[in-house]
Amino acid sequence: HSPHESGVLAKSASGALEHIDQIEVKNLADALGQLHEAGFQTVGLDSDGPAELETSFAGEKIALVLGAEGKGLRQKT
Repeated sequence: HSPHESGVLAKSASGALEHIDQIEVKNLADALGQLHEAGFQTVGLDSDGPAELETSFAGEKIALVLGAEGKGLRQKT
């Protein structure tokens, strides 16, 4: 349900697509499990989250998951 990489997405990202590695997956919950097994810390960002962003990261391998506006993150994510 997320948009594909395109000119519109690149414009919305304000140049961040050129600085951050991204991957496209079919099943986000499965992909997050595989990233976790590979040593990544997975962090879900949601506007209603209780923790501050700056204190949420530890280590060098970090996978960020962004929640949708309004609905936030899905249950399995």
